[in-house]
Amino acid sequence: IEAYTPLARGLLQGRYLDGRKAPPEVRRFAQRFFDGDRWLDYVARARKLKDLADRAGVPMGSLAFHWLRSQGAAPVFGASRPEQVSENMAAWRIRPDASVLAEADAIARGDRA
Repeated sequence: IEAYTPLARGLLQGRYLDGRKAPPEVRRFAQRFFDGDRWLDYVARARKLKDLADRAGVPMGSLAFHWLRSQGAAPVFGASRPEQVSENMAAWRIRPDASVLAEADAIARGDRA
């Protein structure tokens, strides 16, 4: 399985957690992702993942990439700026431990309040 947007258009790197909307050039690629109640649920879960990443001392990107890897998916890294390539590669090198990934899995599935 290939994960095309492993960082959820930046949400899983902490963007948009402050309530701002994604710019139109980002939203046009995943309109349903960014609209309505679904978006509010995604942001709420992303905030929980951010808290988990902070407690574990790992970047959100590391948590996202390695959670996908633990699900049998291969994250496809993308970047719109050169520094994002470096950020993504740095995030890939940091591996959260199994207990952190298990907690991330519960959050992703909506099993954790």
